[in-house]
Amino acid sequence: MPYITSVLCRVLTILWFGAAVVLGPALQAAASGAVPPPPPPPSIKVPLPAKDSIPFVVAVHPYPPYTEARDGSPEGMMVDIVKIAAHRAGMRVILRQEPLDRIPALLRSGEVDAAFPLYRTAQRAELGTFCDTPVTNPETITIFTRRLSPWQFTGSLRSLADTRVGIVRGHSYGPELDKALEQGVLRNVTIFADFTQCYMALLEDRLDIMPMDLLLGRELARRYGTLGSVVQLAVVEQVFPRIVFGPGEKHARMAQQFCSGLDSIRQDGTARRIRGVFIGTYYGE
Repeated sequence: MPYITSVLCRVLTILWFGAAVVLGPALQAAASGAVPPPPPPPSIKVPLPAKDSIPFVVAVHPYPPYTEARDGSPEGMMVDIVKIAAHRAGMRVILRQEPLDRIPALLRSGEVDAAFPLYRTAQRAELGTFCDTPVTNPETITIFTRRLSPWQFTGSLRSLADTRVGIVRGHSYGPELDKALEQGVLRNVTIFADFTQCYMALLEDRLDIMPMDLLLGRELARRYGTLGSVVQLAVVEQVFPRIVFGPGEKHARMAQQFCSGLDSIRQDGTARRIRGVFIGTYYGE
């Protein structure tokens, strides 16, 4: 018995040391507030707006690799798609980087004219007019966990009822997960200010699972050097990211004009080519 205890202690020590080596740099970076710099943006030529184009103010929340701030300005795949769609519609985008949980109030007050990327939900219908055409391809809502996690997904979210779940304030996770959260199927929930904080809590074993878009999860793991530390536990569903314009007739007209430009670049393949450049640059696909 003493021999078995000794062996178990050695195994646990090795596992603990291995986790410290793998996760140490990422956790230190999070503790210091330092965020690994994103890669340089792919070269996408965005046309300059015409002088007589109609300006509109758009709130963008950080959502790497789709949108994020570089040198204080929002950039990313969806940002380029929105800029080019606006140009095609004879409009000019004025971008503002804003936290996700502030966006509803900014739209209601008229301080911004539009916001993206957002999922269209029943609760968000009152925000204004969503474009029927999505900004880009559907996002794959995925549940991530640590590599050595004992949790198993049986096809029903009820199989994860006892897990410690991390979510981001104000973020929608698609109809199925949103419903499970609202109805208390997933009952042990911790809310975080952003995805990085939530991801670090998962690495530190303060959470069991973290739902998020597949590319977002891969990007966080890549930036923090933890690709071998997290795994996909389940794919829940796919949801389209959209742009929404604020309430009122003025914004409804803006939405109609912008959506025509978005339709145009989706139909002629421009949006698909932009996505291809970004995905190829980040992930070699």
